[in-house]
Amino acid sequence: MQVREACAPSFYAGDCARSTNRFLSGFSVPAQPARAVAGIVPHAGWQYSGAVAAKVFESIRQKANPAAFVIFGAVHRWAGINGVYARGAWATPL
Repeated sequence: MQVREACAPSFYAGDCARSTNRFLSGFSVPAQPARAVAGIVPHAGWQYSGAVAAKVFESIRQKANPAAFVIFGAVHRWAGINGVYARGAWATPL
């Protein structure tokens, strides 16, 4: 399987696991909805939106325990770039 490295490593500065633990410190997954299988998260750098994204992904993980996450991303340039990568997987900071 071909794996694509992160395109913007500056978005994930520092120790990613430590940052995620900090984002989730004291967070309790809400009782409602009882089941979560999808979510919408912002895609700015972690310093701006990492805490929100971590909480959404953690809520889905606890309520659905998925084997995989499918992530649809925004495309900021139009020329020759496709919003769906159909070959392989993305490498993430975690």
